[in-house]
Amino acid sequence: MRIRGKYGRLAPRPEVQSRLLRLASYTSSALPAPPPDCDWTPAVTGPWLNWWNDTLGDCTVETAGHLLMSMSANASAPIIPTAPQILTPYEAVGGYDPATGANDDGLVLTDLLDYWGRTGIAGNRIKGYVRLNVNNLNQIKQAIYRFGGVALGIRMPQSAEDQFDLGKSWTRTWWPTPIVGGHAVPALSYTRDGLGVITWGEKQGLTWDWYEEYCEEAYAILDLIWLNSRGQTPVGLALNQLISDLGQLPMSA
Repeated sequence: MRIRGKYGRLAPRPEVQSRLLRLASYTSSALPAPPPDCDWTPAVTGPWLNWWNDTLGDCTVETAGHLLMSMSANASAPIIPTAPQILTPYEAVGGYDPATGANDDGLVLTDLLDYWGRTGIAGNRIKGYVRLNVNNLNQIKQAIYRFGGVALGIRMPQSAEDQFDLGKSWTRTWWPTPIVGGHAVPALSYTRDGLGVITWGEKQGLTWDWYEEYCEEAYAILDLIWLNSRGQTPVGLALNQLISDLGQLPMSA
């Protein structure tokens, strides 16, 4: 039985969005088109963990945890964060108190990404991240293919809960459906039909039209664990200049 969890992605901050580097600044139309299909998930041989998101609104941190699992398994030594390693950022960034349950209010996704860069999660610190144009599907595909995954911030409709419970892909419905929360998920695969994400410890498919309706923010994560022993990503991408530039970005307060 699939166990649905909680939501916990707060709305993005406009002032933060305006200062973030865009991937478009570093890519051009000269880049070869991404392949029609890409799936990084098979490298993760164990279960996709649901550390706390069944009871806490820590989906932003779990997005980071699942990105860590996938990127490290594909390019370097596998990293499987422990439950305390996922809970620690939720306490540090949002003030959650595990003793009383206070401040279980969720996080702004960029606040979590900034913490990941400053302090680290499960012993891993990212070099930075760039904002993607959520309306540019080719850019989303490029980011998944070249950087190993994308952190998505989505609005969750009631219909998606129902489809998850039935083990179905998230698809747009012709009837009105209310928004029940803000959610964060990692997109780790794509096909011609849509994306593959991880949510509540499960693989979940969603169609491109669903994505276009409900995705609100997207980020490519730049992490040294995505480099192999030759200093390249699994698709041969050199990140030196991009990492250097992103390392000079100020972190948000």
